[in-house]
Amino acid sequence: MTLLRFNPAGALDCANGLSAERLDSLGTRLAAARDQLSESDGDAFHNTLRYPEKLLTDYEAKRENSELGRVFRVANRLHDHLDAVAVVGEQATLLAPSALMQACCEPFHNELSRAARGSKPRLYFSAASLDNDAVEGLLRRLATGGDSTHAAEQRYGLVAIDSPDNHALASQATAVSMGLIGEQLTAAHGDAAAKWIPKLMIPVSPAKGPVRAMADHYHCARDFQFDRERGGPLGLYSAAHLLPAALLGLDCIQLLVGAAAMNEHFQKSSFADNAVLQFAAVHWASVLAEAHYCNGLRVWNPALGGMASWCGRVLPMQPVGLESPPGRGVIHHLCVDAPRTDPLPAPNFLSGRPLTGTTSATSPLDEAGEAPTLPDLMKDAIAAKELEESGAGQASTRLTLPRIDTHSLGQLYQFIWLARECLTAVHPRDGDHKLPTT
Repeated sequence: MTLLRFNPAGALDCANGLSAERLDSLGTRLAAARDQLSESDGDAFHNTLRYPEKLLTDYEAKRENSELGRVFRVANRLHDHLDAVAVVGEQATLLAPSALMQACCEPFHNELSRAARGSKPRLYFSAASLDNDAVEGLLRRLATGGDSTHAAEQRYGLVAIDSPDNHALASQATAVSMGLIGEQLTAAHGDAAAKWIPKLMIPVSPAKGPVRAMADHYHCARDFQFDRERGGPLGLYSAAHLLPAALLGLDCIQLLVGAAAMNEHFQKSSFADNAVLQFAAVHWASVLAEAHYCNGLRVWNPALGGMASWCGRVLPMQPVGLESPPGRGVIHHLCVDAPRTDPLPAPNFLSGRPLTGTTSATSPLDEAGEAPTLPDLMKDAIAAKELEESGAGQASTRLTLPRIDTHSLGQLYQFIWLARECLTAVHPRDGDHKLPTT
């Protein structure tokens, strides 16, 4: 599988850019931090950065008795019996699973028929809240169901994710939503409630707390525990992320394989070839130069909008719109090499006309006289924006995924986490420079 690529050239080749010497100097310190992280990790998976490998190894050895095996067992058991799942939890914890759904599923997944979704459920991510309108709206949507001629389309489930940091309000709000959904399920299933509710309500929680207490009230299984020591930042590799992905039929194995591939690249590549270390060096150099976190992340593919929110939460970066003017700091462009679907041709009226936003006055027709496709227009627009920024002295970089799939996204999740850990090891953590906790 192809790895993502990082190109820092736009941060070096502009008036307000960084010097190659400065980048190499910071790279030396970051490489030392990398070596320290790797040495403390070892083959015994002592360091949580190797959690993807641990999950894969445990699954290979224990299958259904492993954490990943339990995720698959629960997801596979439910596919044929329900048509919608509410995922309720702290907003930060929902960033990773909702981002994966946005990236990998059809853009309008929840609006498709059950057949068009391949019998995969609709998923509704709902931040834990005591807001009456928000909770009532979720209850009403779940109760509406789908095609009444199919029993599964009238049945729904819940994944209730407790706060891994023991945030009392988030835990209480999640438990309240769980209780209200439980009451609605009880009324809907009547005499069969005792059979169905323990299967349809899935808690991901610490051993104690409001969510666990509510789960025990409904006799739910204790398959998945969740605390801040497990599974990476914001529960990245915990059941809080993997279970919604498995319910959608996404390839969780490739997600973890992609993360493991990024670990391999990070540990064995020199600074000159190490995408993680170069990204961290550019990010750090800009922070030191500007004396505050002002780096931006510009996402060119709407499917990656959720990933941008997760990235910005783990490593401080501000979202930058496609039309935002140049500013301070570095703008990281997040791009994708190829679309998942067949390229659409540009409208015919563009034939013989220059592309909007480019600096070229030539026709968009290629040598064969064919009109450009949407991916062609996207590439031209990215190049034009980078040229505009360079002319204005705006430092920029390009982070490119080979495609949008679980393997590439596993790489990206791990890429950001590794960069964060390196920066945490070398960067001051006081005042405005403080990185957020996981």
